[in-house]
Amino acid sequence: MDNHYHILLETSSENLSLFTRAVNTNYAIYFNKKHKRVDHLWQGRHKSYYIVNESYLYELFRYIEHNPLKAKIYEKVGDYPYTLLHTVLNKHKDIISCAKHSKLKEEFHHKGIQDLLERPLNKKELKFLKEK
Repeated sequence: MDNHYHILLETSSENLSLFTRAVNTNYAIYFNKKHKRVDHLWQGRHKSYYIVNESYLYELFRYIEHNPLKAKIYEKVGDYPYTLLHTVLNKHKDIISCAKHSKLKEEFHHKGIQDLLERPLNKKELKFLKEK
């Protein structure tokens, strides 16, 4: 994505704001130095949602994986290199440490993950996700 990112994570403490502030600050510093610019990079505050059931969790997985398609960056789910599915489908050995114990990876076999995430989102699912 060129103007936002999605991250789905589990935390055992109430440190989500500190985490997102650190990520956003460090990336803004990196980006501004790389492009020789100054000024704000992000507009507004991050949004966060509690996941209260597995149905919503799996729909979020699917929404995040489909976002590069919606943005017309890639044509196939799993092709975008910055997603868990890309790492799983391509059997990367260098999976980032925070994704090694992904609930998605632990609960589904390779084909199951692919089937779950490659199914297109329907309008009912999109409405459900937007209401959260």
